[in-house]
Amino acid sequence: MKKSPTLGATTSAIQLLISEKILLESEEFETCVIRLGGLVGPERHPVYSLSLKKNIPNPDSPVNFIHQRDAVDIIIKLIETWQPNEIYNAVTPFHPSRKNYYTEMASIANISPPNFQPEGTIRGEISSQKVRDKIDFTFLVDNLLILN
Repeated sequence: MKKSPTLGATTSAIQLLISEKILLESEEFETCVIRLGGLVGPERHPVYSLSLKKNIPNPDSPVNFIHQRDAVDIIIKLIETWQPNEIYNAVTPFHPSRKNYYTEMASIANISPPNFQPEGTIRGEISSQKVRDKIDFTFLVDNLLILN
């Protein structure tokens, strides 16, 4: 698997990367960083906030989401198998394009789909392979074409 550098293009992203570095390099305590994908679960789904929106960018970019059940289970498992000074990406290994995902989810939710720009920058797929390998994690919700 190809590993790419973490890029901070926005002010908030740069601030998060600096904060992570400070925490991981502290000699006062041990820590690890968990980078959660977009959270979905009961009463929480991004398709509702995008319904009927126009000109959404980057239609071909993959989604990088995680179900709240898996997010909680990963946090618990990381506490139980403590390995300090590590960074973990926590996203479900299900990465359809934004356009395909939101169009299908709108159909499942029986709401109007969002409208996407015809083109855009394709952003990367986030890998959760480290979580699966280092803490032997298996996702409970591996297909996020659900509303709960």
